[in-house]
Amino acid sequence: MKIYINDQIVEIFSGATVRDAVALHLNRDEGRQTIQVEDILDHRGNSLSPAGELSEDDRIYIKKCDE
Repeated sequence: MKIYINDQIVEIFSGATVRDAVALHLNRDEGRQTIQVEDILDHRGNSLSPAGELSEDDRIYIKKCDE
């Protein structure tokens, strides 16, 4: 399934949660560093639950604590 995280295309398994997608994205981009996430937002600026479901073409945005 294809989603967008911070406007980058990410391929992830069907049934993935927000937590799964964020972990995949951060591990790919940040390596093994510990990253503090302040919030995860949808394309309208609403906060998302880490346990929330994702659908094809969803757009989410990760706000890191240092931003």
